Amino acid sequence: MLAKAMILGKPNVGKSSIFNVILKKNIAIVDDLPGLTRDLRKKIIKLWDKECELIDTPGLLNSKGKIEKEIKNATIEYAKTVDIVILVFDGKSELTSDDFEIIKIVRKLNKKIILVINKTEGKINKNLRQTVDNLGFGQSNNISATHNQSIDQLKWRLHEMIDEYKNFNEQKEDLSV
Repeated sequence: MLAKAMILGKPNVGKSSIFNVILKKNIAIVDDLPGLTRDLRKKIIKLWDKECELIDTPGLLNSKGKIEKEIKNATIEYAKTVDIVILVFDGKSELTSDDFEIIKIVRKLNKKIILVINKTEGKINKNLRQTVDNLGFGQSNNISATHNQSIDQLKWRLHEMIDEYKNFNEQKEDLSV
């Protein structure tokens, strides 16, 4: 089976930019205006000798609007079917209540996690990095999708996670025979 990796985070942390830079194509709309991504975008990517399905998502935001709630719920339901979550934070700001709500959701999913702090060109918020690294998901990957900085390291980390996923599934198949 093909591993699925979903990019999650609140609006405007750079999820679609990360999706585009990994694909090396401008497929997802990228803009400073929050909320442009309304549906899931899925593409199969090749990372050296491995493939996986990469999924771009709308920003998860606590909202009172009916459509926004439906989008959030649909995204969370689909997240239950993926193998790897790429959890993205904005390196220029502090964590907000929305970030902590997303962290809580991701913990409940019980998936393999890749932490990403995006927008780290220039100066990074050191408090943010320390907080993110202390979440218990491992060390964060500092990148700048817009400036194509450290994207290969992120892709390599995803490659490693795909290996772990494949090895786990092979062990499960051996046990069921």
